[in-house]
Amino acid sequence: QDDNVSIEREAIGNQTNGDFYKQNKYYFSVDNTLDSTVYQLYQNKLGLKGRKGKLYYEGFYKHRMYKFRHYFESDEQEYETETFVGGRLQFQKRGLYLGRASFEVSPIGEYLAKAKIGYKNFQVNYLNSQQVSSIFQDAYYSNHIQWRNDNYEFISNSSINASAQFKIAKNWKISPMAEYTTVGNAIYFGVDSLPQQNNETVSLLVGGLYIKGNWKQIHFRELIKYAQSNSDIYKVPTINSFTQLYWQKSISLLSKEERARRKDSKLLFVQIGTDLYYQSAYTAHAYSPISQQFYVQNEIDVQGYLVADVFLNVQLNKIRAFFKYTHVNQGLWGGGYQVTPYFAGKRRVFEFGLGWMFFD
Repeated sequence: QDDNVSIEREAIGNQTNGDFYKQNKYYFSVDNTLDSTVYQLYQNKLGLKGRKGKLYYEGFYKHRMYKFRHYFESDEQEYETETFVGGRLQFQKRGLYLGRASFEVSPIGEYLAKAKIGYKNFQVNYLNSQQVSSIFQDAYYSNHIQWRNDNYEFISNSSINASAQFKIAKNWKISPMAEYTTVGNAIYFGVDSLPQQNNETVSLLVGGLYIKGNWKQIHFRELIKYAQSNSDIYKVPTINSFTQLYWQKSISLLSKEERARRKDSKLLFVQIGTDLYYQSAYTAHAYSPISQQFYVQNEIDVQGYLVADVFLNVQLNKIRAFFKYTHVNQGLWGGGYQVTPYFAGKRRVFEFGLGWMFFD
């Protein structure tokens, strides 16, 4: 499969391995690459909080000092400072309703506001923020790629999501959800794998349904999501689905007489089942190993693919073990799949693990 990926890379756009990893482009060294960054942060937070009845309140002042240095920068960087003031209010009555609001604001115009309202099995969350670009987006220096941008505008973000839960039968529940997000002046990595800012508003709509339930010892979980974006900046598969089906039982290893005499129950907990993950085809972002970032590409579609895992989980008192056979369906329809162009997904692998808790 590695050979196939290499051949495909050369066939599309005449890209050799050297072009892909940019081995023929260098700034500091022709025969080796050593890349690192050093980030230092000091943060102090001063505030007050308290409770009056069912109302919780909090207010704070936050001060940060930080600096960021690339491996290839010879000059020592000065500390930058940030200050924020903020607060939080929360009102809750157990099992009935919840109201929560919080905010942070800085002197340069950055802010973050959140709100959450819940009533019984219904919940709505809202977020609105404005922020400057990150240190990494502003500047980066390496042996193979470099950039510096000092004229980014504020990035605005707004998101609202709602969810609910309904009981449809004994031991069965269904939870629909919807989320709508908009981003203004989004910073993304373009086809040249360099950061740039979009001056239009990008939107992302996600709708989903979660179902869970059981019939006797057989348990079922299903999460399916539909997503739609209005821009190539945020490319997402239209359909994502995760299904889990398993049998679960607790088995006693002692007789009734022994259970009556002993304090420990000697119960063997067993789960055996399968996980199914499906994602529809879409033009996924490519990945740059040099910057370790995903960037826009418009030539290659990542195929839709179903991945099946089988697992066995067991627990005896404080000892836990798991056994998992991932991608058990490899070879049934194709040799595998790509998570992003030129990067193969996980092949068929057997995994196991053991955990032992030495405390009560």
